[in-house]
Order: sequence, then C-alpha cells, then structure tokens
Amino acid sequence: MAQGFAAACPDTISATALPAPAIPGARAVFAAHIACGNAGGRAEEMLLFVFTGAQDLYTVKWAQRSAPRNAPVLLDPAIWMPRYDALAVTVRLCDPVPGEGPRYPSCG
Repeated sequence: MAQGFAAACPDTISATALPAPAIPGARAVFAAHIACGNAGGRAEEMLLFVFTGAQDLYTVKWAQRSAPRNAPVLLDPAIWMPRYDALAVTVRLCDPVPGEGPRYPSCG
C-alpha cells in the first residue's frame, strides 16, 4: 500500500511504523500510519494493520481524506492513536465453527 501512495504522491508521502498490536489469533502483525499530502487534489491518511492467519493475509485500514497539502502529512498521535487503540481491541482472528453464522458468537 505504501508503494501505491509513493507512486501517487512521491513528494508528500510519509510512513511511520507503529508498535504491532496483539491481535488474538494472528501469527504476525504489522502496523503503520501512511499518508499522502497531495494525490489527485486531496490528501489521504490511513492507519493500517496487516496480519497473518493460518493460511491468509489480512489488512484492516482506517482512512480519512482532507484538503491537499504541499508537504508530507505527519502522524498526529492525538488523532491516530485513539483509532489505533480502538482497532487493536476490536480486531481478532478466529477459526470457523461449523454451522455458526454471522456475528460469530464463538469469536466474542
């Protein structure tokens, strides 16, 4: 994803690796804030979690767009860390239970 941002806004990209949250059921986790100051007339920032399960790779992202800027958009902890905390306690990876449907109560 960072490469896509870099291609869209090579002069205003910023990327900050964040501590990997403990996601239940995930084998490995990576977290980052990636931002583009000006791509197509807008800025975009995202909080990205990438994690692996037994056989698959998953991504969860929280993004926002704003007016374009002529400089990199740096991580604002007051905005993004509460979002990080909200995702970190919400995201989990669970094995399917035969016959169980959406809302998946066993994954509680």
